[in-house]
Amino acid sequence: MRKPTPVAIAQLSDYRPSPPADLSPDQRALWLELVSQISGLQPLDGQALRLLIDEILTIRRLKDEIHGEGELYEAQNGVKYKSPKVGMLKDSKMVAIRMLKMFGGSPADRRRTGQHGATAVDNDPLQEFIS
Repeated sequence: MRKPTPVAIAQLSDYRPSPPADLSPDQRALWLELVSQISGLQPLDGQALRLLIDEILTIRRLKDEIHGEGELYEAQNGVKYKSPKVGMLKDSKMVAIRMLKMFGGSPADRRRTGQHGATAVDNDPLQEFIS
């Protein structure tokens, strides 16, 4: 039989932190988007959420730069090399995936952490971004 949840902990399961005042407009928008979709946030999760937001915005920036500049660059000797930004993008994606797991970013992670998560919505921009 499951033990009853103390009232203070039960109230924290609906905790939705406000975005910090020092966030940029892009960071603020992503903060609000993520907070609306992540269940079981605790007051100490703010710093990890900020790091996740930084990684997601880094991924977006690198994707835009690679799209504009191309994946390859030509050295002075005429040899083409893969842009270092491609490796940076891969690294940022791996960090973001690990961080999303901490927040129950997949059905398996939610089962593991005991979170139920938000219900699916049509035209979900975060789902489109990570898929």
